[in-house]
Amino acid sequence: MFIFSFQVVFASSDSIFSASSLDWVRSQIIGAFSDNSKDTQTTTDIQNLMVSQDSYLIKTSSPNTEISPTDQRKELVIEYKVREGDNLTKIARDFGISLNTLLWANNLESVSIIKVGQELRVLPIDGVLYTVKRGDTLIAISQKYKTNQEQVIDFNDLLADGSLKEGVELILPGGIMAFSETIAAKKPITQARATVNKTVSAVKRATKLAFEAAEKFFIIPVSGIITQGKHNYTPPAIDIGNSCGTSIFAAADGVATSIFETNSRSRYAGGGYGNNIRIQHSDGSISLYAHLLAGSLSVNEGETVKQGQKIAEIGGGWAKGGVRMAGAGRSSGCHLHFEVRNGINPYTAYRRGTVVKTPAANLAIDESATGAGDSSDGDNNGTGFSGVVSEPFGSNKGAISEPYKGNQ
Repeated sequence: MFIFSFQVVFASSDSIFSASSLDWVRSQIIGAFSDNSKDTQTTTDIQNLMVSQDSYLIKTSSPNTEISPTDQRKELVIEYKVREGDNLTKIARDFGISLNTLLWANNLESVSIIKVGQELRVLPIDGVLYTVKRGDTLIAISQKYKTNQEQVIDFNDLLADGSLKEGVELILPGGIMAFSETIAAKKPITQARATVNKTVSAVKRATKLAFEAAEKFFIIPVSGIITQGKHNYTPPAIDIGNSCGTSIFAAADGVATSIFETNSRSRYAGGGYGNNIRIQHSDGSISLYAHLLAGSLSVNEGETVKQGQKIAEIGGGWAKGGVRMAGAGRSSGCHLHFEVRNGINPYTAYRRGTVVKTPAANLAIDESATGAGDSSDGDNNGTGFSGVVSEPFGSNKGAISEPYKGNQ
């Protein structure tokens, strides 16, 4: 009895045959054999031709044909194009192989991201796809990947003596990738991570240089204690506590672009800043000085100021009777709120509790001012400090700093 078996491999998305064309081919084959053969079993075999437009494999087999596991898609390593909705687990399941088999064949990890149109190599059975290298022996390969030597010979149609040819790909049925090989398979992702780490390092270096430049450009505007580290975030600000009436100095040369002064005792006065001054600098940045003592503002709008020039005094405290000072704004005690807009505030790198001294004048520091700051949620308890860096950047030209040791 003649048994016919026909097999075609094609990629449906790239196929030049339409469904109607394939139906025509099928009918012609069946017709030809029906006209010239009296073997009804042969005709039945041909009619078992399976055409699946959605598959990569078109094959026929007689119900009486025995296919051993060894022969199952023996020579097929499918080049599969990822489709919409695919993931690695789904692809492995659809092809009836383990996830590890799919990962090993494509140097992927279980967390790897695949994209539509990406080509993946799919083995016909569980195992490892191995390329023969110079000096390899079948016994060594079989032992390394924990597979059966005879199955490797049979599955790959090798000579009985197991001789190998360099560069040939072998499918190792049931093979397991060695740990060192698994690490090597992660190399593409490791390289991607290294690139990301390199980029992050470059950003950190650039940020460090920017902070150094900013610290050379500005000086600390007042002596005192950092009562609140980096807060506001956009723009970044710090609070420096000292006695009300302590002199405040311009952090850099510039022009006073905005002056706000009020006798209001509302915590919302001046948008919460209370009395404040804004100075625009040559690099485009703007320094803002807030919670200033009413009557102490000594510059006018549009006036050119020099670095180290006195511009106001610390305010933000409480008057007799426990009422808020005029123009204090949202403040819990005597302090300067200092922020930099359109630029870098280098003093956000200072830890809460650090003593800072302006080079503009020799000023006394009230060490009891550790609780003064902007009165908002999380203020004055350290939660506003980002903790990104622990030490100031740069030459420290703008301030002399030391850890706060408390009242002594």
